[in-house]
Amino acid sequence: MTLLHISRRLHNNSRAGKTEPNLVSTNHPTVARPQYSISEPAGEEAIKTALAIAPRGAFVLAALLLGMMLAGWLAFYFLLFLPRGTVR
Repeated sequence: MTLLHISRRLHNNSRAGKTEPNLVSTNHPTVARPQYSISEPAGEEAIKTALAIAPRGAFVLAALLLGMMLAGWLAFYFLLFLPRGTVR
């Protein structure tokens, strides 16, 4: 039972003059009861597919960020340091 359902029930019952004595849901998942909405462990083929795709995206992201850092460093070097000249 969601908070929206509880709110609607309270609102409807208060308009009818009723009170709601027990708002505790008996279907609330706990550690004591098994949770059937949890999926089964992934198969061997699904694991291989996920591991084949995931590192590629991480390498692309790392290369992109490294390229941005290098471009920023080169910009500082050529646009800020070289125009000021040598250290005296």
